[in-house]
Amino acid sequence: MNLKIILLLFFPFLLFAQNEISLKIKDPDGNPIQRAIVIVSQQDKQINYGTTNADGIANLILPTSNFILTINKLGFEQSITAVIINKPETFTITLSNKINKLEDVVIKSRPKIMKIKTDTISYNLKTIVDGTEKKVEDIIKKLPGFDVDQAGKVSFKGKEIGNLLIDGNEFFNNKHQMATQNIDADMIDGIDLLTNYSGFSGEYNGGTSGIALNLKTKEGYKNKWMGDVESKVGFNNSLLFHNNLFKFSGKGNIAVILDYNTVAKNPITIDDYVDMQNIGTIKSSESAFNNFEIPTFLNPNSYFTARKNSFMAVNYTYLVNPKLKITASTILNNANSIEIQNKNQTNLNDANNTFNFSDYKDADYFLNNTNFKLEYKKSKKTFVSYVMGLTPDSNKEKNDIQSLDSIYSRAANNNFNFAQQLQVLTSLGSKIKYTFSFVNKFSRIDKSLMLNTTSGFFDTDRAQLNQNIKQRNSSYAINNTFSFPSKKGTYAVKLNLLHDKNIFDSQVDQLANYTNNLDFTTQKIELIPSWKRQWNNKWNSILAAKLTYNNIYLEPKQSSFYRIEPLLRIGYAISSYNSLSFNYTINHKLPLIEELQSNSSILDFQTIKGSSLINYNQISAANEFSIEYQNINSRNQSVLFTTLNYSTNAPVFTTNTNYEPSSIIIEPILADRNKLINGLALYHLKFSKIPLSLKNTVLYRYSSGDSQINTFENTLKTKLLSTTTTLQSNFKKTIMQFDLGFNYRNTSFEQSINSFANVTSTFELSLLVKGHIENKFKWDVGINRNYQNSDYATNTINFLNTNLEYLLSKKVKIKCNGFNLLNLNNSKIIKTNLDTAYFTETITQVMPGYVLVGLNYSY
Repeated sequence: MNLKIILLLFFPFLLFAQNEISLKIKDPDGNPIQRAIVIVSQQDKQINYGTTNADGIANLILPTSNFILTINKLGFEQSITAVIINKPETFTITLSNKINKLEDVVIKSRPKIMKIKTDTISYNLKTIVDGTEKKVEDIIKKLPGFDVDQAGKVSFKGKEIGNLLIDGNEFFNNKHQMATQNIDADMIDGIDLLTNYSGFSGEYNGGTSGIALNLKTKEGYKNKWMGDVESKVGFNNSLLFHNNLFKFSGKGNIAVILDYNTVAKNPITIDDYVDMQNIGTIKSSESAFNNFEIPTFLNPNSYFTARKNSFMAVNYTYLVNPKLKITASTILNNANSIEIQNKNQTNLNDANNTFNFSDYKDADYFLNNTNFKLEYKKSKKTFVSYVMGLTPDSNKEKNDIQSLDSIYSRAANNNFNFAQQLQVLTSLGSKIKYTFSFVNKFSRIDKSLMLNTTSGFFDTDRAQLNQNIKQRNSSYAINNTFSFPSKKGTYAVKLNLLHDKNIFDSQVDQLANYTNNLDFTTQKIELIPSWKRQWNNKWNSILAAKLTYNNIYLEPKQSSFYRIEPLLRIGYAISSYNSLSFNYTINHKLPLIEELQSNSSILDFQTIKGSSLINYNQISAANEFSIEYQNINSRNQSVLFTTLNYSTNAPVFTTNTNYEPSSIIIEPILADRNKLINGLALYHLKFSKIPLSLKNTVLYRYSSGDSQINTFENTLKTKLLSTTTTLQSNFKKTIMQFDLGFNYRNTSFEQSINSFANVTSTFELSLLVKGHIENKFKWDVGINRNYQNSDYATNTINFLNTNLEYLLSKKVKIKCNGFNLLNLNNSKIIKTNLDTAYFTETITQVMPGYVLVGLNYSY
């Protein structure tokens, strides 16, 4: 290919012109209408707006495209018109008179909580705040459509939101808990949900959009340093120290958060850890290298026997000038955890074969994540950004396993991830919008495992084994997107070049045939044409296809192939936030390097990963269908969202499990297919005539997959049904509120070999009573009754938790926290898990209850 053509494709930066549009708004008699409101929208996103002058004229500047014009004026019917803009033009629109029948007005309902305007939903906090709220998460939990999980993560319509903002500025990216669990509820004046958020680049063509939640602080908390420091001690060696320091302003924010505790409080979540491995527009799922392990201390629950955690986080966002913005954040986390578990494993090859053992795990973890982003508005039509992320982490685990033989396991991981992205948004000529990005990543994983026992491992006479694994990944991608509007919609073409190189080396010192050296490289050229069409103000569609040419190398083998992946989306907008959509996609994937190893490696003291039976150039195709319906109604203050997803893979990368006398060997293989059904129904309602709100979520998941056991075909079916119901009070002028909740979870497993089946169920009934006396005293008492049935054993545990807060002076509070007060000695939790070889019932000794008492000082 000619070098000039390549440069033109990948590095074009030109400019294009806009069109001046004149709108003349008249009444039925031909008279001009003054102060009529004109809104210009596209794909439910407001593009521009204006009002008519004394002559009934509004002048707007618009790019070449198709738009929806909405005209509003008191006393006239609303006018909605679809137009195509490709040159300067004048439009004349006549509004019809609106006939109103006056009736007696009787106000029966409470003030509305939601106000919807184009792509923003604003919440009136005065309708829900009752004085019992302590942190921001206590407010968000009351908003219809929202949930806040135990880790402080915020979701809307069952999906995690992208960014949580403070006065429009980013705050620790999508680590929501930094705001939800640290910022006082008293600091927040309002909350907006931005359904089409694209950040600092919002006004530029090509900026990606998402969902963000913007917290608006009260005027008294802006442009000054503030924060609090808290120190508490208590029974059972419980200790907590926490410090917050904030400064919020229109130009940015600064936040410093410090925490040390021995009560299993962890500021980092699993979602955060996964997100730290990714940056830019290419996620790890597009790489052949995504097998990083989740540290144990990131378990999404607090069911540890003991845990200590030290944490520091700093966030800095600064608007240098209207053209330049800088965002940076860093976190440091060090944790030590102890887990004491009793496990009952059932051999899936023989339901009558069980294995009982206890596991004492003592682990230390260190994690660092640093992000930097620079955004620059070079001109009115060109936007440049650079993002960098750095994540080193390490962990050491000591396991003492007691069964027939005592087994000692020692493992250590040292990981390093670096990623950077350069992106340019600009224009070519007068019509074409252009996005260029360059993404570069590097990952390194070093793992060591030492096993020691009184007898030999894996049918050998080796009483000690030492394994070392090194994994390396380096990748880069050059992405180009060209889009241009026309009378028949918006056309776009993406041209991407991707290179991904993976190296996997493993060695067991005592076993010569446990050595692997793999070098796996993928090179791709992607061409993705797409067509978006807004047929009218109701119907819209997207038609696209991904055409990929692949070169793959598993040294010294090489293979090339083409593939086509279509995408179809049809949407019907009943109104702005009442819509129905259907989606269909095909995705192809190659095996991961971990599924191609030529020799064996050790997974744990009882499991070996055997040689792969999958070809390196084997492709698995996934067909996915989904249908979604949403209705956000500001009149009855409700949110209804349902989604149903069906997907099937054929063939599928799976395993053959071979049961040996003293080990389990897992071999990667190909099987016919698997299928998955996911369903979610969410309904949140704030009653208009009574001070109560209802939140109900139902989740259903069904999967059926083929695999092998001792080379015999096996079909495994799993079902999950989960329901969560919460009734919340919102009494006015009262000192007490309540939350009443019921959670139910039912999981079932069935496999064809040996007709193995299990049903595990959990019921939880909870009552949270909370109150306040003026602004002096806040309190809450929570009672949880949790019943577990694993089909092997049953367990009931009652939690009693309480939090007390008394204001001694303007800046000093006395705080008291009680956790698991009915079980100040150790109690237990039952969980079940199904993996490739075993069904496991785990009984975990929960850390003892505690009481913390201390002071909080605000500055």
